[in-house]
Amino acid sequence: MSLLEESFNKYEIAVMFVLFKAGRELTTSQVASKADIAWATVKKYLDILEEEGYVYKREVGNRVYWMYASHFKALSDKEKEKWILYRPTPFIPETKVVQQTLYDYH
Repeated sequence: MSLLEESFNKYEIAVMFVLFKAGRELTTSQVASKADIAWATVKKYLDILEEEGYVYKREVGNRVYWMYASHFKALSDKEKEKWILYRPTPFIPETKVVQQTLYDYH
């Protein structure tokens, strides 16, 4: 069992993998479609991952956009201003491990 599988369940892994591979923001529906998981399940785990600082959320009208945390951090300040942040950027010690494992996971 990998470190990723010990730290996250299969739905969290699938959701993070989709966002990681996309390299850009995706709606909840897009993540659900690409992960082949029910929309409600994806929404539940996106909310959990956002709370833990692994993904960022932005609401535009009735759409919710999601982005993997490391991709968000790479955005320019002007692009970051478009995102609604609910707290400062968290310190995530596992980020490099998670990124490498996600990269190896595909």
